[in-house]
Amino acid sequence: MANVKINAGIVAKTYVLLCDCSVSPELEAVREEIMKYIEEKGAAIEKRQAYSAYRRAAPGTAEREAARQKYLDLAGISKGFRSQEETRG
Repeated sequence: MANVKINAGIVAKTYVLLCDCSVSPELEAVREEIMKYIEEKGAAIEKRQAYSAYRRAAPGTAEREAARQKYLDLAGISKGFRSQEETRG
């Protein structure tokens, strides 16, 4: 299966259009499914951007640690399971 890149702007515009339009009751379930997918895709984009920022930052910098913490927050990693600092294995 080919990788498909989705522009975040297109996702946001589609989300706004779906929120604004009134649909028939028959299409409500479809609209909800599309909205759920768009929200999940937006969260995945944000998570990937945080991981990319972490990987691009120089090791041992405050910027890298901040990016690491943001990624761990988005990934849902509990603070109890995190090391205080990045460790190299």
